[in-house]
Amino acid sequence: MASLVCIAVVGILCVSRAADIENFTVDHYEGGLYGSVSVKTDDWVVDQSLYSDCSGCVPDRKLYVKACSGTDCLLYYRHCDDADRPTACSYFFDDYPPIDVLAKTEADFQVAVSHVGLSSPADAHKSNFPLAALSTEGPGPYRFAPMLNYLRNPLNKGDSK
Repeated sequence: MASLVCIAVVGILCVSRAADIENFTVDHYEGGLYGSVSVKTDDWVVDQSLYSDCSGCVPDRKLYVKACSGTDCLLYYRHCDDADRPTACSYFFDDYPPIDVLAKTEADFQVAVSHVGLSSPADAHKSNFPLAALSTEGPGPYRFAPMLNYLRNPLNKGDSK
């Protein structure tokens, strides 16, 4: 698995340089019981939870699968709206906060997960994992419920108040 080269690190999100994501923005949200940072374009958003009151929303860790890059490995659980052609996925990790990816189309989703990944800011010798490398869908049943709040979803322009 190829590692990402980060041009920006937002929370634990590594953003790589690519012409198709030249114009991205960074957002920070704090709203009482939920806080997050996100990287977004007009076509997709990658949202990292900072804190939440939803401790029971994490899948059973026995269902996590392992991904490795060189000697660096992590355990994760991925659940998407469509396992084969996703436009929205939630990722849960053993050592990282949850991440949600939401895109307008499947092609936009592939751009997002190809150019955004997990950074290892605490250890510069560890690899940065592109989200595209975390492609194994977790076993069910797990009800898809991305943590992104619909009312603040930047893809629903004009709907948020």
